[in-house]
Amino acid sequence: MPGGEGAVSYVDARDVAAAAVEVLATEGHEGAVYTLTGPAALPHGELAEQLAAVAGRPVDYTAVAPEAALAGMFDAGWDPWRAEGMVELYGLYAAGYASAVSSDVEKLTGRPARSFAEFATDHAAVFGG
Repeated sequence: MPGGEGAVSYVDARDVAAAAVEVLATEGHEGAVYTLTGPAALPHGELAEQLAAVAGRPVDYTAVAPEAALAGMFDAGWDPWRAEGMVELYGLYAAGYASAVSSDVEKLTGRPARSFAEFATDHAAVFGG
């Protein structure tokens, strides 16, 4: 993917759900804006290492040029809108636009956001580990 060395603060879907429940089930959130992130921004190479640790096999991330990524997606049969959108998204990652970290998950749920390592461990069976 064309994510370069940009770090991303991926948030676990379970944390998004828990935060949504809190906002929808309690008072005082009218007009509030929350930024839900994981507890750390990690480059994709480190994410691959964490997946490899639970999968029990090598997982590599290779940053490629946007044109090469787009060609690969087209070769794999992706629709143009989807492939172009993915390349655009990863361009934002490469530029560092997804590296902000917020404490809003903890503020809303009362517990820290799950780390990517926790996510990977919890879903190890899916990754082959």
